[in-house]
Amino acid sequence: MTNQLPIRTVMIGCGRMAQGHMRAMLAQQDTTTIGVVCEPSETAYAQTCALFSERGLTPPPNEPDLARLLNQYGAELDAAFIITP
Repeated sequence: MTNQLPIRTVMIGCGRMAQGHMRAMLAQQDTTTIGVVCEPSETAYAQTCALFSERGLTPPPNEPDLARLLNQYGAELDAAFIITP
């Protein structure tokens, strides 16, 4: 088996459904990390921060503008979860 770094992801949308997915992902930090989120709602981002903090993890940064997010973080990401209405 090879030593691979965790898959680095972005979560686009941080509503209720996305938070359910995040809970599962946070339980497998050795294989998958959420490096940044894209959420325009301050309330939803605050709830996301709480999910991380409850587990002793530093919340990822939020860039509510997808174009800026991809410009700034795109080269660092391996996958995207798009969970929007």
